[in-house]
Amino acid sequence: MKRVIGALFLLWTCVLIAAYYIVQKPGLLNVLSGLVDTVWTLLVAAILLFNAYGLGRRALNGLRFDHRETVDHLLIAEGTGLGVLGLLGLFFAAIQLANPVILTIFQFLLAVLFLLQKDLNNLIVDIHRILSYIQF
Repeated sequence: MKRVIGALFLLWTCVLIAAYYIVQKPGLLNVLSGLVDTVWTLLVAAILLFNAYGLGRRALNGLRFDHRETVDHLLIAEGTGLGVLGLLGLFFAAIQLANPVILTIFQFLLAVLFLLQKDLNNLIVDIHRILSYIQF
């Protein structure tokens, strides 16, 4: 039932965004480009958060942080991973490779690496662990 509600929510959000773009920019090509920009922004944000989770998990494991009993592991891993991503961005800027193409390719390769190492399953487990403590 939750999946149906989630799918309906996503569909309703797409309808609202499409309606917004149709009202604000009546040309069909403008609507499509606006929707593509919105989807691209959401995709980049999801990839950055997924990469932050993967880097954060590895950083916490390197520090021997025992996370099996804590619900906060997802938040700590995300925060730590975002810090590591910031330092990686600083590194790319220091070696003068900080242009959008190289950084985008790096993020996608990092995401593929984490997908191959099954970090998505760990992320889903952490999300379920947090959701189990929330009373609806």
